[in-house]
Amino acid sequence: MAKKSGKTPNDRIGVFICSCGSNIGGVIDVDKLAHEFDDYPGVALSTWNMFTCSKEGQVRIANTVEEQNLTGVVIASCTPKLHEELFRDVIEEKGLNRFRLAQANIREHDSWVHGDKPEKAQKLAYELIAGAIERAKLLEDIGFEDYPVEKSVMVIGAGVSGIQTALDLTAKGIHVDLVERNVSIGGYMAKLEKTFPTLDCSMCILSPKLSAVDRNKDITLYTTTEVKEIERDFGNFKVTLVKKPRYVDLEKCNDCGDCYKVCPVLTPKHHDLGMSKRTAIFKPFPQAVPGQAAIEKLGHAACKISCPAHVSCQGFVTLTKVGKYDEALKLVREAIPFPGALGRVCPALCEDECERGTYDESVSIRNIHRWLHDRELETGEIAPVDNKIDKKEKVAVVGAGPAGIACAFYLAQKGYPVTVFEEHKEAGGLLRWGIPEHRLPRDILKSEIDYVKQHGVEIITGKRVDSLDSLRKQGFDAVFLGTGAYVSSKLRVNGEDAKGVYHALDFLHRVNGDQKVEIGSKVAVIGGGNSAIDSARVALRLGADVTLVYRRSREEMPAIKSEIDDAVKEGVKLKLLANPVEVLVAGGVVSGIRCIKMKLGDPDESGRRRPVPITGSEFDLDVDNVIIAIGQSVHPDGPHSVLELSNWGTPIVDPVTMQTSMKDVFAGGDLVTGPALAVEAVGAGHEAAKSIDLFLRGLDLIETRPKAQPRAPRPELEQDELPGGSRAKMKTLPAKTRAANFEEVELGFSEKIAVKEAERCLNCAICCECKLCVEACEKNAIDHCMVEEEIELTVGAIVAATGFQEISMKELPEYGGGKFRRVITGGQYGRLLSLVGPTAGKILIPPEYKETPKRIAFINCAGSRDEKCRPWCCNFGCMYTLRHVEMTHREYHNDIDQWVIYHELRAGGKEYEQFYGRVREHGAKFVRGFPSDFTEEEDGTISFTVFDQGSGQLLRLNFDLVVLTMAVDPAEGAAELAHMLGVDRSEGGFMKELHPKLEPVNTKSRGVFIAGAAQSPKDIPSCVSDGKAAASAASSHVLRGQVRVQMDKAIIDDELCIGCGLCKQVCPFDAITLEDREDGPQLSVVNSLLCTGCGKCQVVCPTGAAKRKHYTTEQINAEILGLIAAHRKQVASSQ
Repeated sequence: MAKKSGKTPNDRIGVFICSCGSNIGGVIDVDKLAHEFDDYPGVALSTWNMFTCSKEGQVRIANTVEEQNLTGVVIASCTPKLHEELFRDVIEEKGLNRFRLAQANIREHDSWVHGDKPEKAQKLAYELIAGAIERAKLLEDIGFEDYPVEKSVMVIGAGVSGIQTALDLTAKGIHVDLVERNVSIGGYMAKLEKTFPTLDCSMCILSPKLSAVDRNKDITLYTTTEVKEIERDFGNFKVTLVKKPRYVDLEKCNDCGDCYKVCPVLTPKHHDLGMSKRTAIFKPFPQAVPGQAAIEKLGHAACKISCPAHVSCQGFVTLTKVGKYDEALKLVREAIPFPGALGRVCPALCEDECERGTYDESVSIRNIHRWLHDRELETGEIAPVDNKIDKKEKVAVVGAGPAGIACAFYLAQKGYPVTVFEEHKEAGGLLRWGIPEHRLPRDILKSEIDYVKQHGVEIITGKRVDSLDSLRKQGFDAVFLGTGAYVSSKLRVNGEDAKGVYHALDFLHRVNGDQKVEIGSKVAVIGGGNSAIDSARVALRLGADVTLVYRRSREEMPAIKSEIDDAVKEGVKLKLLANPVEVLVAGGVVSGIRCIKMKLGDPDESGRRRPVPITGSEFDLDVDNVIIAIGQSVHPDGPHSVLELSNWGTPIVDPVTMQTSMKDVFAGGDLVTGPALAVEAVGAGHEAAKSIDLFLRGLDLIETRPKAQPRAPRPELEQDELPGGSRAKMKTLPAKTRAANFEEVELGFSEKIAVKEAERCLNCAICCECKLCVEACEKNAIDHCMVEEEIELTVGAIVAATGFQEISMKELPEYGGGKFRRVITGGQYGRLLSLVGPTAGKILIPPEYKETPKRIAFINCAGSRDEKCRPWCCNFGCMYTLRHVEMTHREYHNDIDQWVIYHELRAGGKEYEQFYGRVREHGAKFVRGFPSDFTEEEDGTISFTVFDQGSGQLLRLNFDLVVLTMAVDPAEGAAELAHMLGVDRSEGGFMKELHPKLEPVNTKSRGVFIAGAAQSPKDIPSCVSDGKAAASAASSHVLRGQVRVQMDKAIIDDELCIGCGLCKQVCPFDAITLEDREDGPQLSVVNSLLCTGCGKCQVVCPTGAAKRKHYTTEQINAEILGLIAAHRKQVASSQ
């Protein structure tokens, strides 16, 4: 029956005071207190019980509600967290709305606080109850809403606790989605050799559970998967997962292990906590579930991302390091058809971004792939080409420069018949005609073009193409235009058309074409780019005295820095901060050049400082020839002229696909970009080849392309951890010798130098994408193009079992953590004890693993119970250490002297104390104290000082090995997950339970449960127990088929809301959204399923539009005023 609310003469409040045995009654006179409210306005009855929560107390409340026709109930007892729901059920059974209950906490807030001051406690109890009565008068009826619940549960985290949860749930007929971020399940327990106190084999206990998960048809296992988003979907949870690529098809892989044998990458093995190495493709441990391989790939290395042609630099460098030279060269050619040419002339953008360069100097990547190509030529061991042209669609390529040759090469590899049309007598574009032989010998370029031809590419030289229609008439289905930018830019000064003035490309073309070039004894080269440097060095070799004039400083010169250095060494003079204003002419022939001095002003659009002329600073240079090298542009005529063009006359193309305004025409290289790098042209040609293939197959040019990978992070290494030595220096001909001829300047690496240089690579991305595993896999199970996958699931409940992680050693420098090689963690020592660990169960001193230690110190609580680090106890560390000591004793007896340094030894579990006793009997020495002053001695041993609290002595101890039992944190990502789940976090960030005693696996978020070390650090028995408890709680939740939600949530008054959004900003559970309305400002809307009733929105709302039902501002104010009035009454009566 509904009761009227509000402060009216009809208010009939029942007050029930609990003695709680002596907890309250031992301090407060509850009988006297009850009588104090006999005449209180609105109170129908005031009484007390010995135990209000008892059956007798419940019956008394229920009967009174009915007999006295109460409109509200006030119970003065312990915290509402314990019995509020019970008392609500009691009054609801008698027809009074369950939200007509107010509780006054007179135990935790009063009698327990003022146990030695009964008079003060008596007065405070009266005030607390009076306030509760005033609030009770304003309480209103609040209802429920029922929502359907899916009979499925998501378990996040597949350690032993999550596994146990999943297995118990499926035993009740509930489907489980088991989500694990790692490649296999088992968590930290899978890394343990033995478990305490019985020293059973950890894997013998765990592996049956792993297999049970693998076989269970009611468990869907998602490894390499993380939670991206969680939304309340009525009574269920709509969860978005992100499944990261494993790069191995689980359906195809049979775990044969062939891929492990060929992988050239060695990286720290996570399962051994970095104590050993494994290949990039791996299986974490023999009993792993899933039992198939996985590839660790952190993205693409910086070198690959920065390369315009996306060469797998880390891949070919790694293959070179392990002596797989043919495979390395093959990998280079997957991205560029010119490993030898670009190995000489590329500016090596990859090296600019090489992460090794952040420590000392970058890896000499370009010179390594140059060596790979040169080795092939020198040995004659060129792999036979077996390329079939088996497609009917024909492709025309116009221009045999880097872009055109690259496009043709990769299309031919896909089986297309390709014809390349080149107007010059030889193919190669600027690589052939624009770069002098001292940088790029012709036989090198010719060998690479011949290699392209061997793939079935037809190259027709001396053939100019004037129109696209002519190609279509010849039956070509697609066209690539790569005709370059070869029109030289002019100075636009008087005299530049005089005899003796050359433009750089024409000059270089003549020299490279073996045409006679007449130059005088003095030559000026205008410009600062690569063509200018090339022209200057060529003129020098033709016998001239060369001055290079550039309008900015040397730092702003865009040419390759090493080429500038070489030019200067050879004798080229630099006239910097000068700009020509006139070519001086005598008798129609160049006689000199007039320049003006410049100064640098503000940066221009290129980022370089703008050159500004200095008035009146003109000067003349006496020269016989001027070579102008200030840039090129695209010729206005040609097949591209019918396309949609930019303001610079270049074809407008899609930046990804290279497709032009005509769907069957693609373009790239300098024709599109203007003068650029050869490697950029190659990259464009390759991308165009991909697009043409997709176009001819009728596929989408964007969606079907491989997705871009993120940049792999820089490996964090100490200086002494860097592999290899210093960067190899390129040998060159002496400057005087080379300046007199066109012999190649850079002499290349030897095999020894190339391999040594390759060893400097940091393996940033882990997997180097060498593809050897692909070739080794007979099942075709490996797919390097796998991408992240989003999966949406709807479940009825969620269990978080995310576990823990040891803190980083680098957080404990005072122990030598991260500094001294012989200071390791307890987890790492455990891997040394494992028969499948880095030393096959032998205790050997890292990192050499050659000697058995004679003395070992185990230091407990390293970082734990430390206010400066982690103030909480790790909860298992003491027994963890004892296990290590006992296992070491069993193997080595007393051959190893073992010491345990501890604060306190906590052995609270079953049989733990007996285990401790056995360890002491076996001779281990125990010192209670705090170690300090850690030093590394010359022989590598570790010394530290500790005050032995037992003997009162200050000890200076020395050990061969120090093992730290580390503090622990919540698992990575636990904070973000807790936020998505709407779960509070306790000390250290662990997920907080609803009540530590009564609801240890429930949370404040309905339908969300926690298990194991997600809640706090725990040992294995506790984690298993938690898993069972969480399964029971979750099954109870979903098996009902629906969830009843109490609507004591926040609400928004539409008329008062001004759409300021403050409520949305402070809501910790994302329960509030802002929605548009037809008239007026936006409106805040509360999702009652997400709202936990915290009341933050009500606090910040400036208009009072946000209200928390059952705790409205009016109700709270009424309670406060009731407290104040009662206090004043007490003060007045005492005077």
